Amino acid sequence: MNLSAEHDLSALYDHFMQAHPLQHARVCGTQHWSWADSLAGDETILLLPGFMGDAQTSFLYVLALKSHFRVITLSFPPSVSRVEALCDGLSALMDDLGIQQATILGGSTGGFIAQAFVRRHARRVGCLILTHTGLPALERVHVARAYLWLLRIIHYGLLQRLALASVHGYFPKRTPAHAFWRARFREILRGQNRTAMWNRFTLMEDFHSHYRFHRADLSGWQGRMLLMEMPRDHLIAPEEQVAMRELYPKASVRVFSETVHYDSVERPEEQIRVIIDFLLNA
Repeated sequence: MNLSAEHDLSALYDHFMQAHPLQHARVCGTQHWSWADSLAGDETILLLPGFMGDAQTSFLYVLALKSHFRVITLSFPPSVSRVEALCDGLSALMDDLGIQQATILGGSTGGFIAQAFVRRHARRVGCLILTHTGLPALERVHVARAYLWLLRIIHYGLLQRLALASVHGYFPKRTPAHAFWRARFREILRGQNRTAMWNRFTLMEDFHSHYRFHRADLSGWQGRMLLMEMPRDHLIAPEEQVAMRELYPKASVRVFSETVHYDSVERPEEQIRVIIDFLLNA
């Protein structure tokens, strides 16, 4: 499917929602998972979302990849605030969906979770694809704790309005694509209550406080890995990208010289082509 900027993103999104409506289930007692599933395909790709934890932000990936694979895009349960619990919940959801092993694709915050998941449930991961993501870092602990402090002292309605206003900074152009993504992210933010946002930042604080990765962690894992880097990424510094390569020396690496962090949702075509080539041409 052609995903060029000339396409009507709203029409593509409506098509996605009609063809792949969200499904819901409770696992591990209290975790409410939501996902969209392309259903067909011998191999499965699980798409882990970025910080907002929303399945539908990956709709272009589902539409482009579903001719080759079964593609499932996930929303993180709003009640979960610990990485270990999230990883165990994802493994339980895979059981419920009849998936023994999958390719895990994690971008940004989803990449943090994917790295924890492959260490805790290595047998469930056939391939690991990490894009525009990095490693546990103490400076991100401070960021998470600062937002948790704001959630304690400021009325949530005010914080939500500030967050809604900030979306324009990520998608500032006067283009149909930026207008679409501004509206979509604002819709996601309006659906986040205080508890969900608290748990999202607590999850971030848990990851960056308590996780440290080493080369030997995956010595027994036989899967394949792809790292996708954006040198112009304003959220993942060049030295962190170097550290990722050093941590995963056997990984294939693809560098997107003209791509920035949010192009993963706005302009995903080149990344999707690389994913398909990596998975189909081993």
